[in-house]
Amino acid sequence: QGKAHVFVGCAHNQGLIRRLSKAKYSHVTVFGFVDFVHELMCVCDCLVTKPGGLTITESLLMQMPLFFTMAIPGQVASCLPLKLTDAVLLKSLLERILEP
Repeated sequence: QGKAHVFVGCAHNQGLIRRLSKAKYSHVTVFGFVDFVHELMCVCDCLVTKPGGLTITESLLMQMPLFFTMAIPGQVASCLPLKLTDAVLLKSLLERILEP
């Protein structure tokens, strides 16, 4: 009790999956590539992720706090400010459309 449970999504990174699974942390569940990310996000209190546009948008729409890891050099890193702005604008627009 009192410990956080951590879901780790490793996608296709087999080395990371093996390393984390081998460590046998009792409060960590390791996933490879999954098609139920939305369901995992629904049971989480926050998300630690690389700054990708889809993840940012989905997290903002779910009102989930985001913590970014180091941005990967290239497209993801260079687009972070734009993607954050786009996600905030999308959230604002959806709130206005869905407002009663």
